[in-house]
Amino acid sequence: MKLRILQVNALPVLLLCLFTMYGLRAESPGQFVPGIKSERNFLRQAPAYSGISFAVIVFRDVGWSEAEITDVIAEASRIYARNCHFTLDVTSIRFIEIDARLHHLDEAMQQRLLVELGDIDRPIVFFIGATSANDAAYAYLQGTVSPSQGTAWLSRQATTQCRGPLLAHEIGHIALQASRHSRQPGNLMRDSCHSSNISNQSINTDLNQQQCQTLWSRYTP
Repeated sequence: MKLRILQVNALPVLLLCLFTMYGLRAESPGQFVPGIKSERNFLRQAPAYSGISFAVIVFRDVGWSEAEITDVIAEASRIYARNCHFTLDVTSIRFIEIDARLHHLDEAMQQRLLVELGDIDRPIVFFIGATSANDAAYAYLQGTVSPSQGTAWLSRQATTQCRGPLLAHEIGHIALQASRHSRQPGNLMRDSCHSSNISNQSINTDLNQQQCQTLWSRYTP
């Protein structure tokens, strides 16, 4: 399996990093930048800064545009900002050219891909075309023996409405170190918005106090 790794244009990366790193960053405990406000009293306990950093790798020629990627990450960022004053920081974005076989990815192909990509700090978020199992998105917890550990995968099989919440959900599995789904109505970690047809599904975007405190304890410098 041969890969050619391409760097995305520097300007969109700079704009994306500025947006996710500064546009949604807390200015002081319990005080957030304009447009991201919450009436939750427990957010007064929020640290001045808490956030998770991750790299982004995009499969080229499967349909993702730079604008779509920016929008999806921005929507996921707003979910964490609104709920927990928690930041998603993008450290790098790379586009890779892939063999046509990877247009429908299975787990064995995915693990070979990760070996070929080499040593990249985790977590990594992949924007892919499709999977052989027709999964819209999935994630692997960090710190396990699996070659896939610390990775989240978002496919174009997810509907446009679901992409931001789905990315936030999969990052949540990694950030919260949680393999199971929540049963709490409306909770981001409830299993929902996962298929190509969301007509009978809700889009859950809430995080509770315990989840926020877990994020702060794990990702506050």
